[in-house]
Amino acid sequence: SRRRRPGHRLPLPGVERVVQDWHPGNRMGAPCDWTNETLANESNYIVWHLGQTVSDFDDYFSSLPEDRKDTMLELRDSIRSSLPDGFEEAMNYGMPSWVVPHSTYPDGYHVDPKLPLSFLSIASQKRHIGFYHMGIYASAELLEWFTGEYPNHCKTKLDMGKSCIRFKNPANIPHELIKELCSKMSVQEWIDLYEEQYR
Repeated sequence: SRRRRPGHRLPLPGVERVVQDWHPGNRMGAPCDWTNETLANESNYIVWHLGQTVSDFDDYFSSLPEDRKDTMLELRDSIRSSLPDGFEEAMNYGMPSWVVPHSTYPDGYHVDPKLPLSFLSIASQKRHIGFYHMGIYASAELLEWFTGEYPNHCKTKLDMGKSCIRFKNPANIPHELIKELCSKMSVQEWIDLYEEQYR
């Protein structure tokens, strides 16, 4: 049987950080207590760069400032080359994302079933590049592996939230480690884990 955690919601990838950085009424990054439902209704506030919103996956990258474009494209390509088949690219809450399409998982994201089930997102934030991997949040085993491997690839301290890995210096992005992480969970494994923990 499915386990249900009363009052527990899977966080939208990166939303808390994006809102703190960019919400027009919260420019200083003060803590925010918006719920996922509120964010779904106020998605125009979830923006990626200087208050602009982009609805097309490729347009996101072409519209980036020059000092971020090459780094974000390289990160995108690292993900593309390593994710198992079945994930699709989409813009989700203002971020380039890799999702489980409704054709594969019709139930979608449980807080807002109109949205596909998100797995991974990246974003060029004001002070960092964000890499949001929901598998790390949901799987203690995967999290332990990643945090153990990280020092073997980076000299800097890991800057990480629940599902967000923040890179303040683009030169420190460990692409080989990112590739290995992306390869470790299939679409069906993510669906099974998601349903086990959050449905």
